[in-house]
Amino acid sequence: HIALHRQHGSKASWDRTFVFGIVLFHMDQCEAALGIFFKSLESYGSVFHTDDELCLAQCYTSIGHVYEHQGRLKAAMAMHQKALSVRLKRFGGAHHQELAVSYLDIGRTFLAQGLFSKARELYSKALDVRTQSLGDTNPLVGEVYRALSKVHSTQGHYDEALRLLQRDLSITTAAHAGNEMHEECAIIYLELGSVFESQGNTKKALALYKKTLGLFALGSMEKARVI
Repeated sequence: HIALHRQHGSKASWDRTFVFGIVLFHMDQCEAALGIFFKSLESYGSVFHTDDELCLAQCYTSIGHVYEHQGRLKAAMAMHQKALSVRLKRFGGAHHQELAVSYLDIGRTFLAQGLFSKARELYSKALDVRTQSLGDTNPLVGEVYRALSKVHSTQGHYDEALRLLQRDLSITTAAHAGNEMHEECAIIYLELGSVFESQGNTKKALALYKKTLGLFALGSMEKARVI
């Protein structure tokens, strides 16, 4: 019982340290966050067993996110590939949501490098995994359509980008009882506005930006009421 208590205590301590790294990253303290994440990697073997590989994958993923933020895309890709290797070892060819996480990370890094066909390929894999594991009406599936829209928008394929974003919006609103003014729709309106702006349709872009601001303000008010 004492050994078990110590083991759980070590895991709890590891979790707290790792979460602190995430907080530092969101505070834009990238180097400090990297220090925490690499320490978490070093201590992983002494805290976890082989059935806890997802914590290892999350370490690699988080380091990759920091590197992306810093513009160190090759280093980010290396970390995302390591995370994918861990997840594939755990789940094999199964359509598990964890694999989609890695596919999205790798696809986003390809997009940042201007490798559009590779980005689409990885996003398509993520779409297949999430559709198979979650169904085609889950908001996480809509999130992949949004990612794919970025590829098309960046390439100037604005009509296809709008089609994908509208599909994302339909999925998201349906998940919230048809409420098009739910705060989770805000980011979609923002992306739609960006595409319309790129097309030169400033009137539609401005209307969508105003809708986005309204939803962000409403969300802040609701959170304030809860607090």
